[in-house]
Amino acid sequence: MKRWGFFFILAVICSGLAGCTMAQETTSKSDSKGVMTKRQVLNLSTFRPLATLDTDKMAEFGRLNNTIEGLYSTTGEGQAELALAKKVKINARKTTYTFTLWKDSYWSNGDVITAKDFVFSWRRALSPRTKAPNADLFVGIHNARQILDGQLPARKLGVSAPNKFTLVVHLDHPMAELPQRLTYPLFGPQNERVAHKFGKKYATKPQYQVYAGPFMVSAKGNTAKHWHMVPNPHYWDREHVYLQRINVTVYRNWQKTWDDYRNGRLDEVRLQSAANIKLYEKQAAYTARPYSRMVLISYRKQGSWPQVNQLIAQRNARLAISHAINRKRLSQKSYGATSLTAQGVVPAGLSRGQRGTADFAAAQPEQETLAYNPALAKREWQAALKRAHLKRITLTLGYPRCRIQWQNCPIPKTTIDASTSGPDN
Repeated sequence: MKRWGFFFILAVICSGLAGCTMAQETTSKSDSKGVMTKRQVLNLSTFRPLATLDTDKMAEFGRLNNTIEGLYSTTGEGQAELALAKKVKINARKTTYTFTLWKDSYWSNGDVITAKDFVFSWRRALSPRTKAPNADLFVGIHNARQILDGQLPARKLGVSAPNKFTLVVHLDHPMAELPQRLTYPLFGPQNERVAHKFGKKYATKPQYQVYAGPFMVSAKGNTAKHWHMVPNPHYWDREHVYLQRINVTVYRNWQKTWDDYRNGRLDEVRLQSAANIKLYEKQAAYTARPYSRMVLISYRKQGSWPQVNQLIAQRNARLAISHAINRKRLSQKSYGATSLTAQGVVPAGLSRGQRGTADFAAAQPEQETLAYNPALAKREWQAALKRAHLKRITLTLGYPRCRIQWQNCPIPKTTIDASTSGPDN
């Protein structure tokens, strides 16, 4: 089914589907800093079985984020800071980044992490043989688009290692968001020697993978339904890794997850419904974390009713629907009081300029098209109806892709409904 290439952004949820920490008090003695309990074991849940440890084969990284580290990492405020890179030099045109790596960063097997590990990783992600699900994130790095289109081999990617600890990245154009993008685990290094050593077995099991992050997946006692992570003994900042173990259990039923949390078998649970968020968001155990998600309205280009097609083709009609939606109320009713409304395609707080001050969300054009304005919506709607020679029409808004986290998908009460059921004569 063809659809209009015109979208209205409904809501950006930046409080996320919040997690809760255990509310029970502990009587364990703390360490000399007065902040750590003796036994630092964290029990977490996931809905994704452990199918692979190959970062190029993962569509989402979830709990495995802690096993991966790249040139940059993300701070508690969601900003990018240098990690495996000691420093970076950017040319005047802002199209070439030269990274100097730390010389004392090691893989979990003791190998030194080098610039060639990044070159190997990035080229491998773009290789047709690998078929990385998120390979399009490399677009903007020189030749990445042509490589994805099959016009160039992966070795032509604009990344090189002139020496052991220098990595040079060439861009097709300036990318102020590059540091934030490079925090994504797909841009982490991969140990070329280990990958070649294990061949087809590489990253299929914990014993066939090595890790650059603070944790590594243990090779003992793991199944697809349960695994655990332990500290990486060679991690550069291992002195500040306090957790002794992270247990991860796969759940198929959200109610079972919630029951195990309440019974103390899990240390965190992600709230799945607006009702639960509203019930717990004022409790001490509730934590709102930055998490962005977009909900879009798309319009059918060709339906069964020509008059409807003519109506939806009008910009006034689509603007009327947009102006009739109270995004603030919708997002907060759906995801709690800390949720933020959309300002455009880029969520608030997701990306900033290179000086770290300008939020790209605030710089997006035509934000007035997302403003809740019922009076304007009525005028625009009447103008669109008149032009389409209609007096009244009923439109229906559907959610064909609701997943587990989108149960109870809300439909706002507005002056205009929103996909088409045909003219109402």
